[in-house]
Amino acid sequence: MTITVRKGGIEKIVHYTESTKWTTQDKDQIKEIDKSEVKVEDRVICLGSTEKGKFTATRIDKRGPGQGAFREAK
Repeated sequence: MTITVRKGGIEKIVHYTESTKWTTQDKDQIKEIDKSEVKVEDRVICLGSTEKGKFTATRIDKRGPGQGAFREAK
């Protein structure tokens, strides 16, 4: 499973698994959310590791709309 994120004009493929945590911040607290709560145009931060050129997220944190960082996978 993948999502495409964009920073500036650069797009990157981010892989995720069933164990990837989807989170958001509510004031100073981090809370888990369902991945369906992340929408196109939401700003996200992806944490994870790269192995054999493939970045796999262990956590995808929703930071809110406005920057257009997330796009639906094709």
